[in-house]
Amino acid sequence: MKTIITLCIATLLIGQAVGQDRPAPGAPRPPHQGPNRKQGNELLMQRLQLTPAQRDQLKKEQEQALEKVLTPDQKKKLKEIRQQQQERKNNMLGKQRQQLKERLSLTDEQATKLQDLQKNFMESMKKNRQQLDQTIAQQRDRAHEMMETHQQSLKKLLSAEQLEKYKTMMRDKMRGGMEQLRGGMEQFRGRRGNMPQRPPMRHQAAGEPIPDAL
Repeated sequence: MKTIITLCIATLLIGQAVGQDRPAPGAPRPPHQGPNRKQGNELLMQRLQLTPAQRDQLKKEQEQALEKVLTPDQKKKLKEIRQQQQERKNNMLGKQRQQLKERLSLTDEQATKLQDLQKNFMESMKKNRQQLDQTIAQQRDRAHEMMETHQQSLKKLLSAEQLEKYKTMMRDKMRGGMEQLRGGMEQFRGRRGNMPQRPPMRHQAAGEPIPDAL
């Protein structure tokens, strides 16, 4: 059973890597490509209720499974894809860092430290959600403590003016995410409304003769 789970997640890992190997600009985008693959991988982890130790163990076994399954050419291709992913990630982080510098008037050192704070905070929140030995109340209390610690770290790093700009930026980002989610839900409802409706079933009255079969 454990081997099956390992191979399933390893397959998802390959799919995620290949799915992020984007086509050239203007080319049609294949279905089920993008961040949803990563979210699906995380959802699978949560449904299996894996502990952090199990996740680490499966990650090691994924790499071992890939070594056994892939051909040398496939291993080379996977390595290239992962390098491309890392390059895209680094470019994205660079753009985010520049945006923080411009919007909050940060120094290079402040921008780098702020990115590190954000990354560590998100990873800590994620690990807290994965602690299956905690109750929901305990997870909520722990999350509140981490948020307080994060706020204190921000106050030490940023000036009062920079901190206020940062809070405004995060509120705008959250509002934009909510509006995007709402728009997606409305679009989904619109598609459902345009779907042909099945005619209501006609109930046969008592005593009515049954029609001959065609």
